[in-house]
Amino acid sequence: MVLRADPVLVAVLGALALSACASAGRTAAWERPPAPPSGTTTSSTSSTAVTRLEAQAQAHWARRDEPAEVREAIRAWEALLAEDAASVEARVMSSRAHYYLADALLAPEGAPPEEELEAYRRGVEHGEQALLRMAPDFEARMRAGEHFEDAVEAIGVEAVPAAYWYGLNLSRFANKLGMDARMYYRDRLLALMRRLAVVQSSLRERGVLASRITLSGERRPERVVARLARRQEVSSGAARAAAAPRVTDESSRPEGLARRAVEGD
Repeated sequence: MVLRADPVLVAVLGALALSACASAGRTAAWERPPAPPSGTTTSSTSSTAVTRLEAQAQAHWARRDEPAEVREAIRAWEALLAEDAASVEARVMSSRAHYYLADALLAPEGAPPEEELEAYRRGVEHGEQALLRMAPDFEARMRAGEHFEDAVEAIGVEAVPAAYWYGLNLSRFANKLGMDARMYYRDRLLALMRRLAVVQSSLRERGVLASRITLSGERRPERVVARLARRQEVSSGAARAAAAPRVTDESSRPEGLARRAVEGD
C-alpha cells in the first residue's frame, strides 16, 4: 500500500516552519552547513597584518565614546577575521563592539531602528560564531538536533565571554524585532543566562574573580570590567568578599536578560 502525504498537513507544517523562521529573524549558525576550514595566519605577512589590525582596532576602541571610532574598531576586527577567521578574541570583541554601538551610541542618538537592529544582528552572529569555536561540544550537540536548553550545559568557563555577548545582543535583537521574536527566544535566553550564572558561581566557590566574564547587565559593561580589574588588586579575604560583583538592578540578574527580551525595555 502506498501512503500519500496529506496535502493539507504538508501545507500546515510548511506554514509553521516559515512562521518559526520569521519569528527567529535569522538563521542560527548551527542551522547552516558548517563552514569549510578557513584562513588562519599561515605566513609572516598574514601574521603582521593581524597584529597591525588588532593594534588599530584597540586604538579605535580606546576612543569608543565616538560612534565613528567604534565603527572603525569594528572594521579593523572584521578585517582581521578575514585574515584569521579562527580568532575568537576578534569575534568576541566585535560582538561586544556591535552591542556597544547600538546600545550606548545609536539608541541615545535616535538612530533609525533598522540601524540598531543590524548592529545587534551582527553582534549575535559574531558572538555565536565565537561560541561555537570556544565550545565545540555545544556545537556538536546543537548540530545533532539537541534542544538549546539541554546543549547549553556544554558551555564551560572558556566560552563564557562569547556566550555573554551573544546573549546580550540576542536579547536586544529579539526585543527590536517584536513580541513574536521575544517569545521565540525567551527560553533560550533564560537557559543561557542560568548556565552563565552557574559557571560564575563555580568560579566564586574556587575563589576566582574573572573580570572579563562578569554577568552584569550594565548598559556600559566595560565599566564593570574596569571596576573588577581594580578589585582584583585587593588581596585580603574581607576585601575580596567586598569586591565580589554585586547585582544592584533586578533587570541585571540572569533571569532579567530574558525578561527584558520578553517584556521589552
